[in-house]
Amino acid sequence: HWSAAKALRIILTSPMHFRQEYAWSFALAQLTSISVIAAAMLLTWGGRVSMLVRAVAWSIALLGLVLPGPFVALALGRVLNRPDSDWLFYFYDHTLLLPWAALSLRMFPFAFVVLAMVTRRIPERMLDLAHTVGAGPWARFRLVVWSQCGPAIGWLWLVLIALAVADLSSTVLAVPPGVTTVSIRIFNLLHYGVADQWAGLCLGAVILFGILASLVVVFWPWRAEREDE
Repeated sequence: HWSAAKALRIILTSPMHFRQEYAWSFALAQLTSISVIAAAMLLTWGGRVSMLVRAVAWSIALLGLVLPGPFVALALGRVLNRPDSDWLFYFYDHTLLLPWAALSLRMFPFAFVVLAMVTRRIPERMLDLAHTVGAGPWARFRLVVWSQCGPAIGWLWLVLIALAVADLSSTVLAVPPGVTTVSIRIFNLLHYGVADQWAGLCLGAVILFGILASLVVVFWPWRAEREDE
């Protein structure tokens, strides 16, 4: 029979009960989101001035969209799983390098497409004006591009964290021993038939992301500037 008290207890205690899974998931998601946004931003900015950079960026984005997650994890694992090389095997067996690389390739297309659309909306006259007053490429990027893309980067960061935490296909074959993410724990509980625990874990994750999204909406610094305008 269904019990409201038990449902509430499982949902509220799931973050503490699965705190290691949440810690690994958010650490991997944070590392992936920051690195992917930085790479996508640099390639987007470089693509405005170089056709070669643009071709490389779109090639990486297409690979990330086309290649399945398990294939990416297995292919990168074959590169790092070298017992004859101590440092490669150490990164493979004791760090988050493999799941981070697999997730980054899978998340890059989303970040690149969003930032490409955002940067395309930046007026050329603003960049030309900054160049006229003597601003170099880095100064134009920092003063013009970054200021215009700030709100989009904030929301993209939140979306990438959610996608990375929810990903299973790229991480289940890539995480080192002793590392279990939220998605892998849900996968295991689902196959073990522990319905109440995996349901509580899913609902607990949804609540946490809802709280995080609400905090972003309330305290996001660009919100006040937009309201003043």
